[in-house]
Amino acid sequence: MQLKNKVTDADGDKSTLTFEVWTADAAGNPLKKVSIADNEWGVIVSPYVASGSTVTVDVPVGKLALNTNYVFHTSAFDGSLYETEWSPWAKFRAAG
Repeated sequence: MQLKNKVTDADGDKSTLTFEVWTADAAGNPLKKVSIADNEWGVIVSPYVASGSTVTVDVPVGKLALNTNYVFHTSAFDGSLYETEWSPWAKFRAAG
């Protein structure tokens, strides 16, 4: 499974995107955070990319359950400043 989002930095700096996934109800409301990486926060952080780029990350096999509704959001970091708010939620379903 791949997740994608665009990163734009106001100063044009290269940035990373942190991807956080939650289970969701049928309407897309977040329910419970899902650990999608083997780190303390359970998030995937992309490599640095140019401002304006679309970032794609691979969620490891086994981290998401089939036939389940999820939402994810992202937060950017340009090496010195973190985004103050997460992006809007994006809905998806892991289908089997």
